[in-house]
Amino acid sequence: MFDFPTTGLDQLNDLIEELQSAFSELSGKICEVHFNPSKAEEVQAAIDQTEAAVDERLSDFPDNPLVEQLATGIKEKFKAEILKRANKAGQCLATGGIPFDPRNNWPVL
Repeated sequence: MFDFPTTGLDQLNDLIEELQSAFSELSGKICEVHFNPSKAEEVQAAIDQTEAAVDERLSDFPDNPLVEQLATGIKEKFKAEILKRANKAGQCLATGGIPFDPRNNWPVL
């Protein structure tokens, strides 16, 4: 649940308006990452890249605790999705289930 101090309804209204703007900033494509699922450093770099992209999109709201909590949740979801895809791609690569493009060093999905 949201946990933040507020001094009144006006401040709460301002925070909520900024949260709505933050949602707008996150609409559409945020970033695109490519990585070799068998290289932990590339998987981590992809996670770092998505986190940086979220931070950049939400940089206009540095002092809003609602936006901060939104950003944390979005980053956690991106990280979980990248780890899930890396795991699945790694399993497929190990069994020969998907083609691998050695020129780009990542699976062709």
